[in-house]
Amino acid sequence: MELIRTYLRALGLLAPEKGLATLLVMANITLGLIQLAEPVLFGRVVDALSKGQAARDLIALWAGLGLFGMGAGVLVAMAADRLSHRLRLSVLADAFESVMTLPSQRQGESGSTVRILLAGSDALFWMWLTFLREHLAALVSIAFLIPTAIHMQTQLAGILGLLATFYTLANILVVRKSQSGQQAVESYNSGVFGQVGDVIGNITVVQGFERVQVEVASIRSLMRELLEVQYPVLTWWAVLTVLTRASATLAMVAIFGTGAYLSAEGKISLGEIVSFVGFASLLIGKLDQLSSFTVRIFSQMPTIRSFLDLFEHTSPSLEEADKPELKVTDGRVRFEKVSFRYPGSPQGVFELDFEVPPGQTVALVGKTGSGKTT
Repeated sequence: MELIRTYLRALGLLAPEKGLATLLVMANITLGLIQLAEPVLFGRVVDALSKGQAARDLIALWAGLGLFGMGAGVLVAMAADRLSHRLRLSVLADAFESVMTLPSQRQGESGSTVRILLAGSDALFWMWLTFLREHLAALVSIAFLIPTAIHMQTQLAGILGLLATFYTLANILVVRKSQSGQQAVESYNSGVFGQVGDVIGNITVVQGFERVQVEVASIRSLMRELLEVQYPVLTWWAVLTVLTRASATLAMVAIFGTGAYLSAEGKISLGEIVSFVGFASLLIGKLDQLSSFTVRIFSQMPTIRSFLDLFEHTSPSLEEADKPELKVTDGRVRFEKVSFRYPGSPQGVFELDFEVPPGQTVALVGKTGSGKTT
């Protein structure tokens, strides 16, 4: 699946910081296990109190794990923040260097390229940060929760399994239904940012040729088209929210109902019911985290993919050591029958022939992507 491949490519950028990243992964595994242990201890404390037994040791262990988890969580969050900020600036600088070696100024789309650089690096930063600070621990908790629940009580564990399965299927369904729409949204976003960047970069020419209203009308038209493709995607995400919330509510009701029946039959204790309620709350919280992460990462995936393509682009250096240095003598510029056209585009300059003496100002006027900057 393209989403998973792009996600793994983005995580691969953590390689320069693999030592710290490995430590954070191990810390997240520990935090995930601590989060899973808390409902179990809670249930055992309830069982001990309901039977009139001493629960001091269990409470002390519970408190100790909680304090350790809070301290470790602070350290993990701080380290993940610093790592993500440092790596964001590093890949942004490398991507900028890659842009400088692109042929023909990225085929004239300077505004879109700026958006890819800034929005792509921000999206990668958010993805690294949430993965190292939240989602890895959530995955660990979910991975160990199901076998732990099965070991305690199979019927209630089945309800949790159905809940996790429904969340997964709902996310897969919505991603598939909205995939083409999200790609269209990203295409329109790039068009809007590209046109805005090009117009602002040539604002004096736009004003000089009295094209302000024309450019504004063009931007508004693009935005209307963007909303037309954005609304169906937003509808699917709203459907996902309703489905997951409804399934979470039904799962909690089913756990209480099944737990009450099993308790009446003497097949489960009060503490185990409390533990499963804690499991359900933990599972719902983690699944909500992963679901919201899926929504956001899917909406940003085209931007991240464009950034990674730009980041991984390699081209030979445009500055060769054996070339003579360009020396400007009197500032006279002469174009003699210059023709240029971007590959695959009908736009360009043809038989351009003019001279600019020193001190004179000229303006090159043309459509976006026609070759003015080049």
